[in-house]
Amino acid sequence: MTTILRVANLTKRFGGLVAVSDASFEVSAGEILGLLGPNGAGKTTLFNTLAGLYQPTAGRIEFLGRDISRSKPHRRAELGLARTFQITQPFAELTVEENVMVGTLARCNRIATARERAQQYIGFVGLEAKRTTLGKQLSTGQRKRLELARALATEPKLLLMDEVTGGVDQSAIPGLIDLVVRLKREGMTIVIIEHNMRVISQLADRLMFLDNGRTVVTGAPAEVVGHPTVQSLYLGRKHA
Repeated sequence: MTTILRVANLTKRFGGLVAVSDASFEVSAGEILGLLGPNGAGKTTLFNTLAGLYQPTAGRIEFLGRDISRSKPHRRAELGLARTFQITQPFAELTVEENVMVGTLARCNRIATARERAQQYIGFVGLEAKRTTLGKQLSTGQRKRLELARALATEPKLLLMDEVTGGVDQSAIPGLIDLVVRLKREGMTIVIIEHNMRVISQLADRLMFLDNGRTVVTGAPAEVVGHPTVQSLYLGRKHA
């Protein structure tokens, strides 16, 4: 299969703190790779480095065969890399439609076309009834859906999803999971951070477990979940 993302020996330091240490992995077209690990493991720092918010201290990031290690975030977005955030940040004073149009305008320069495309993505995430609602008036679950729609509106080839079910009401979780499943069926390539072991095992083709910035194990969900170190570091810590 075609390799969409190739990460080699990626390291990110903040002074004396090594947040990500020598990470190497690949993501194939149509695959979902799940990132798992305790708080402070380096998952979000890895995402921020992939997205260009942080510059790597060492290592290389290749996206669609191009070295993007030093590329700016907007350049990565132009190439087809999009992300969502753990803490959603909609444009509070813009409507749902206008928020998503911000994403569509990355690919077109006509307002009418942008509005038409935005409505398609709003429909995909199930926010048609909220089209004219301001971003600040949405629930957390609705904001998650909005952020996904805005990211999809940029027409990504790789989607980084950070804590898709984090902080939402339990009743909203099944619907958010269903959206990711639908994206998977449509062939979207995804790297996803998710603390809920049951959710991420259901969604991901492979899991990569991180701790203290280092990759502990990568493999099929059952293999990673059953790994002794994962059992000790994550499951044991969680149940403790």
